[in-house]
Amino acid sequence: MRCDFVRHGKPTYTDEDLFSEAVEGDLTPEGVSQVEVLAASILAGFEKDGEIMIIWSSPKRRALQTADVIWSAFDKAGIRIRKPKVVWSLRDVILTGEAYAEIPEEGKSKSWMEYWASVVGLPIGMELPRSLRRRVMRVVANLERLARKANSDSKKRVRVLCITHEEMMRDILEEAYGTGTELGTGPTYGELLKVEIEPDEKGAAATLSLVFRHQNARLLLNLETREIRRL
Repeated sequence: MRCDFVRHGKPTYTDEDLFSEAVEGDLTPEGVSQVEVLAASILAGFEKDGEIMIIWSSPKRRALQTADVIWSAFDKAGIRIRKPKVVWSLRDVILTGEAYAEIPEEGKSKSWMEYWASVVGLPIGMELPRSLRRRVMRVVANLERLARKANSDSKKRVRVLCITHEEMMRDILEEAYGTGTELGTGPTYGELLKVEIEPDEKGAAATLSLVFRHQNARLLLNLETREIRRL
């Protein structure tokens, strides 16, 4: 089963967003354009008669808006798919408003991912990388179950788009490519990580075949431990 992880388009945040637990964000005009370009690319490779598209989205507003732009592109093309499904586990780092206020300025800048992943000095109330990793693995395990079911039940090839955040893609990229934390190595706004999920016959593991920035990699998912490692 084909499953793509997509980072939302470029957002803008209000002061209320930044100093509350929400940090929702709204797509900027540039962000909308980024997603429209991505949607056109997805549509160009979509086989209308042989595939089923499913969209899962983080509950954050910037992600839902990204999902809606993609859904609308399918609708305008005359391809009927279900409205995006909200998947809580795809959300970004959980934090309280107080925690955000305590993040140092360098952590709020372009070095955010390195600051958060280092765990050093993170304020109380902020979700730690190891906790978010468990969410990532839960999503991947759920996708594996869907892939196993689709392989046995569906006459058409199932594709899933997971609209999410850079933090949710970091662990997969680090395991596969050794990148994703250092500035500039993670997904840009509206960028896609392609994943093919191939469950094994025994139901104990699955192979994940990835493509990111034209680079191939393969991971093994252990379904008992819900962990991944590079092949």
